[in-house]
Amino acid sequence: MSSIERDCIAIPDLPPGDCEPIHIPGAIQPHGALLLIREPDLTIVQVSANTAAVLGRRPEELLNTPLIDLLGVFQVEMLSAYLGGDFNSINPLHLMIPHTQQARRMDGMIHRTEAGVILELEPAQLEEETDVFGFYHLVKGALNRMQSAMTLEQLGQGIVQEIRQLTGCDRVTVYQFDGSGAGQVIAEASGTV
Repeated sequence: MSSIERDCIAIPDLPPGDCEPIHIPGAIQPHGALLLIREPDLTIVQVSANTAAVLGRRPEELLNTPLIDLLGVFQVEMLSAYLGGDFNSINPLHLMIPHTQQARRMDGMIHRTEAGVILELEPAQLEEETDVFGFYHLVKGALNRMQSAMTLEQLGQGIVQEIRQLTGCDRVTVYQFDGSGAGQVIAEASGTV
């Protein structure tokens, strides 16, 4: 059984112990929680089964409740304002779960599906002190290497290497698409970072 088949969303009308496999939104990592929110009233209608561990609230406490009960008025008003706009410009969100024994800082992502608004939450990463000069030199070096490229292939290869270095991804690939939508790999970086 794949991990997607094992991951479930708690749905209110199922008998205890049963769960509905996630088909629309996909699986959520074990360290994160997923909420499906109905518009326009912003009611939580589905949740991942691990909300107690991640959010400090059991799934049955969250189902069919207003999102305000979890996030509070201020944060829900902020999210409401974002729902009419471009999610790419506001993701990731920095949220707080205030109604637990100890408030939990969360990183969130919102996006819209046919089923409703998906809010993915995971514990916030500890913010490291920003090294402005280190970042400047990292970006400056990358830009210098890309500006020295003489061909599209050299530029592509420089880009994949820099993105791979910055992100730590195992593989980064650049495709060039023709008018019919067929793609061809023009640059790739893989292996150990």
